Amino acid sequence: MACGTRARTTGPGKRARAALWHPRPWTGSLVLLLLCLIAVPPLPAIQDVIEVQHPRAESTVKRRGEIRGWEGTALTLQTNGREESIPNEIIVRIETAWSEDYLAGQRLLEERQFAAAVQPLVKAAAAESRPWAASIIRADLVRALSASGNDFEAVQQFLLILDRDPETRFMEFAPLAWDSAMVDAPFAALAQQCLTSPKPNIQLLGASWLLGTAERVTAVELLGKLKQDIRPEIAHLAAAQLWRGEVPRATRTQVDSWLRQVERMPPGLRAGPLLITGMAYARLEEADRALLALLELPILHPNDYRLAATGLSRAAALLATGGDAGSAQRLWNELTQRFPGTRWATEADTQIGKK
Repeated sequence: MACGTRARTTGPGKRARAALWHPRPWTGSLVLLLLCLIAVPPLPAIQDVIEVQHPRAESTVKRRGEIRGWEGTALTLQTNGREESIPNEIIVRIETAWSEDYLAGQRLLEERQFAAAVQPLVKAAAAESRPWAASIIRADLVRALSASGNDFEAVQQFLLILDRDPETRFMEFAPLAWDSAMVDAPFAALAQQCLTSPKPNIQLLGASWLLGTAERVTAVELLGKLKQDIRPEIAHLAAAQLWRGEVPRATRTQVDSWLRQVERMPPGLRAGPLLITGMAYARLEEADRALLALLELPILHPNDYRLAATGLSRAAALLATGGDAGSAQRLWNELTQRFPGTRWATEADTQIGKK
């Protein structure tokens, strides 16, 4: 068990709960001290707490023990020497020990200080001895890096998650390229390396960032294969990545079909596909449909900071183009308040300054 403060979490963003033990000063004789040491049992080891949904009721129950792993679709909890597998879908939250660096990084994320959150999260991930816990920290780190515009570093950190957990539950925060994405030579080289991986999640990540490069043909071919993958999250995200290249010529019928596909996706995977759908409706001058899709991002996916900010930014621009300056101004103000210090907030400040 890692040392530090206990906190509840399901991943990002829960408040810490500290427990301090204050020993009494010894004032007795050596004999009394020895008797006390013999008489007082040792303090019990701190246990992890897993809150799960009761299968036949609206209530939840708590299970205690030591988390031995949390990969793929289930958490492994050890209690009294026996291991139990708990499916992800019934886990409400967990309580475990977290380092002060991680808690500091979480606080900065909650305060929307994305760039400042990076350093404590990097330190926390490097120091964390429990692989499953390091993945949780890195998922938060990926969100901080993406929000602060460090896409290359975000991909590097997400690759570390995928390296030990190819079926990770954090695919909703995968730093795929959704908006217009430019990559430099080192980034392109990393993406090309991803294409040679035997792991579909890593292939998807690489192909996503190569769609806007000279390797576009290779990326499209690979994404075409990945959209047939037996894992729904891979198939859905690969298909939506292919829509990016179809936006300039997509018909209303096509975009309507994309929206129906988005509605069939698991809720956690919808953010990026919704962005592409909203962009396509905007190109077709279907402003109402475009706004519905774009504004779902900050409303239903607020923890995906990069895509939530992108949705707000594109919605504001669409309103401004359509002559609704007042609504656009309100969205730009919201951008500067919710995502300060990001490129989207900077762009919003520029637009506000023009008014």
